Amino acid sequence: MFLLLLGVKNGIGKHRSDVWYLSRSFILSANNVNILLIAKAYPPVTGGLETYSEQVALAYVRAGHAVTVITAHHGATDLEIRGGVRIFNVGMGRQINVFIRMLIVLSKLRRNTEFDFVHATSWRVALPAMVLLGSVKLLISVHGREIFVVSKWLQPLMRAVFKRADIVVAVSQPIADGLQAQLPFKLKYIGVAWNGISFAPPDRNWVEKSDPTHIFCMCRLVARKNLVRAVSAIATLHKEGLEFTFHIAGSGPEIDSINAVISQEGVDDKVKCLGRITDEEAIEEYSKAGIFLHPQIATEGGGDIEGFGIVIADAMVFGAVAVVGNSGGPKDFIQSWENGVLVEGREPVDISDALRTLLADVELQKKIAQRGLEFAREHFTWKQHIATIEDFVQKKNTN
Repeated sequence: MFLLLLGVKNGIGKHRSDVWYLSRSFILSANNVNILLIAKAYPPVTGGLETYSEQVALAYVRAGHAVTVITAHHGATDLEIRGGVRIFNVGMGRQINVFIRMLIVLSKLRRNTEFDFVHATSWRVALPAMVLLGSVKLLISVHGREIFVVSKWLQPLMRAVFKRADIVVAVSQPIADGLQAQLPFKLKYIGVAWNGISFAPPDRNWVEKSDPTHIFCMCRLVARKNLVRAVSAIATLHKEGLEFTFHIAGSGPEIDSINAVISQEGVDDKVKCLGRITDEEAIEEYSKAGIFLHPQIATEGGGDIEGFGIVIADAMVFGAVAVVGNSGGPKDFIQSWENGVLVEGREPVDISDALRTLLADVELQKKIAQRGLEFAREHFTWKQHIATIEDFVQKKNTN
């Protein structure tokens, strides 16, 4: 065992009140893996990639590893210790400025710390490690949009990053296949590690507690989530006299379009947009819902695609039947009418047919929900995600 004392100035080379941050000491086991995780952003910033970065960092710590995060978000540019993770925030700004500040922090870090491998949670943030840690193993996570929607002038840079990568971890097989298909060379190593869930698994069987007529969705309100068509499908069921409620949580550019179709279809009393909600409110909604409706589609010529769908995994753990689009990552783990339901998101009639069947047959709904719950509890954990990554690293080390 050895003691590592690290002093960090506020900002990049500036003192805050002439005080060095020497108050924290870190005891790192020589047998543990020392990991540098570089993330585009990190909580308290909210979003799927931010959640992924934090959950992976915390899972590494729980596995006994030492984790250092370099990230960029609004707020004080300090060293922060959170959940056993030391986090260096370089602050926001133009991409080139953020890149330079990451280089400066990494240059200082490598004087005191020898990293076993670098985990970049998206390809762009791998660049500082490529510049300064050329001999250290580089692992890159891929999620979807960030590799498929890339400007023409950035594509050569992206190819160079993936050519350097020792290991690429995709969150689903469709994403892994899509990345390899667009590269003119074979990746050194690519594997799939499913994401974990946002909340601790419930301690009771929520299938029995769910309201079979309550439908829920929580997501970023963008075109890919396809909620305008979802509301149109719901309206068909309302006209048929079916009993249900549909709550939509989240914010985004599609909110006005969603509210417009709710009004046009006359389902204001059935469909409610909740806006952004707290974790406690999300748990309440998940716990109540019999059905989680997320009929996502691929947009932008197939480039903007659902990589995995953490909210879908969350819903399954809480015992709701996941009714999801048949594009992107969810196809990797949803077996239609077994542990969830796949629908053609561009066809409102397909969505309404699936919902009608589930609302009319509560026993079928609960059977599918139970199988989904059991599958999710077994497969969707951050512990398993990083265990898969550790296995990839081990295999790469032995090659």
